[in-house]
Amino acid sequence: MPLSEKQEWMLSAFGLIALADRVLTGNEATRVLSYAKGHLEGEEEFIWMDRLTDLDALQAHFATLTVPEGDAKEILEQLWAIALVDGEASMAEVKMLERIGRKLGAKGPDISRWRKSWTTRVIEDGSYTAQLMALLIPREDEISSEDRAYYEQLIDGLPINLGRRKKLLRLLERPPKFEQLKAEFAKLTDERRLEVVGAIARQLRRSTHRQRGVPMLVELAAAGGVTEDQVKAALAAPKAAS
Repeated sequence: MPLSEKQEWMLSAFGLIALADRVLTGNEATRVLSYAKGHLEGEEEFIWMDRLTDLDALQAHFATLTVPEGDAKEILEQLWAIALVDGEASMAEVKMLERIGRKLGAKGPDISRWRKSWTTRVIEDGSYTAQLMALLIPREDEISSEDRAYYEQLIDGLPINLGRRKKLLRLLERPPKFEQLKAEFAKLTDERRLEVVGAIARQLRRSTHRQRGVPMLVELAAAGGVTEDQVKAALAAPKAAS
């Protein structure tokens, strides 16, 4: 099934954010191409592979596309997630987001405010996820090299400064108290609780400690009034791209 007009515009916009600093990382490429998974076949796939590695060609193609209808804030939030996939975003990615935002009719001050809010939320989601994951790692003997590598990769993907990164990495040796984590979670707004549960669930889906982690996530969620059914929904397969 070929890409719809909106999917083609979104794929191009994702690519522009990822290529804004003219460096396409592995994580960025994976996220961008996953958006079009199942839609690109044969020659079209090779065309897009070439296009997504050439910023000038991608910009030229993007200029020919029709701007999709939809909520600008929601679309830009999806695009900003690409910039944060490897940690802190570059200024080139910020400027590219603003350019695309203006095409969608959004104003500069609004885009800046939204971007800062999204980044803060990603950091908070990552902090809660890191704390629960640190609690899940077995410590009967030494921490396994696999668990250590997985946790360090999780922290490396957060848009945080070096001091905060080191603090989260120390949780490997001194994990947080679960009761304290539940108390902090309960202070969040209803909307943020659901978002944090969703962020943790995304990690648990691919964690080797999922069996131990799910009951802990259910207990954490309950501390903030999130039901077990809502946790199960978050643990289900991720949403397909639209």
